[in-house]
Amino acid sequence: MNVWKTWICRLLTVNIFILFGFFLVSTLILYEFRELYNDDEILLECDNVLLGSAITDSSLMKFKVVAQKKPRVVAIGSSRVMQFRSNYFVNKDFYTMGGTSGSVIDAHQTFRRINKYYTPDVVILGVDLWWLNPNFPHTSNLGHLDALRESKYKKNLQLMEFMKDNAEMRNMLFHLSDIKELDVLGHRKTVGLSASVKADGYRLVDGSYQYGRMLTVDLKEPEELFKDTHERLDNRSRLFEAAIDIDYGELERLKALIKEMSMNGCHVVVFLPPFPDEIYNRMLNDDNWKFFLSKFEKSVKDCCAEANVQFFDFSNVLWVGSNDNECLDGFHGSEMTYTKIVKAMLSDKAFAEYIDKDYLNYVLEHPVNRFQAIPLNE
Repeated sequence: MNVWKTWICRLLTVNIFILFGFFLVSTLILYEFRELYNDDEILLECDNVLLGSAITDSSLMKFKVVAQKKPRVVAIGSSRVMQFRSNYFVNKDFYTMGGTSGSVIDAHQTFRRINKYYTPDVVILGVDLWWLNPNFPHTSNLGHLDALRESKYKKNLQLMEFMKDNAEMRNMLFHLSDIKELDVLGHRKTVGLSASVKADGYRLVDGSYQYGRMLTVDLKEPEELFKDTHERLDNRSRLFEAAIDIDYGELERLKALIKEMSMNGCHVVVFLPPFPDEIYNRMLNDDNWKFFLSKFEKSVKDCCAEANVQFFDFSNVLWVGSNDNECLDGFHGSEMTYTKIVKAMLSDKAFAEYIDKDYLNYVLEHPVNRFQAIPLNE
């Protein structure tokens, strides 16, 4: 009996040392990778932070920032509303929740979370094509992200999992000098490995995204930038699943969301985010998407007319005065494209009251390059 007791004690001791060593080493790496900041530390300096974790989803932090700032205007949607900037708004009173909503369900949950703290004057809602695609999974991702974020040791486990599969991340252990405290573009404090090495991340001052990797190398041409989207269309996958008709259940969810926003006193502006002309016309002339595309556009337009809210169809970048050369890839317009979107939205007089028109016109006349309207340090 004593032999078994001794053996079990030794086994437990060894396992405890292994676990202790694992969490000690992983915590040290997380520290070096600038991944250990807590939310209170980030919030304290949020106006001067570039948040780009390589370990966890960074978008959830936006809920805490928007609850603190309570901006009069918010944008809700996927990564296709991350290009709006607060600089265009009077007193910079704006925040984009872009990246929190990959579906109508998530958009509804995002609005309700914001509405717990306050009610915005204006909500800009970007509705994606796949939100109403019957062949795309319409599940909520926010609950899953919450569970990951609340797990005390999940970050340690994810670090090791990512390092196992990612040679680039493993190599960072031998190039710690490449991890910068200030991002090389906007000179903001970096939080997270992606922000500190690639200058990729959310500008927490307004929730917009800085595509550092694209802006620190030679600007690529559309042929290369659109290649991945063409592959998605070829394979009818990854947001571009083929469909003939819309999902009417999701359309009803969208109607309920717009109605709830309006009933809470928000001025609602719904828009369809842009595709490059090359990608839009490929879908428009292909039986796999053309019927679905036209029904999608008409259904959202009719939905907004029924709810008496403002609607803009910017599905093709040409319709807003932009072009394929200003697109980041096959389904993301650049900051320049979204500057022109804000300009086009001025036809909505209620929305126009919130816009700094002089600044907007200035950056349109003096762009930084074909992607950027605003200098990176602003």
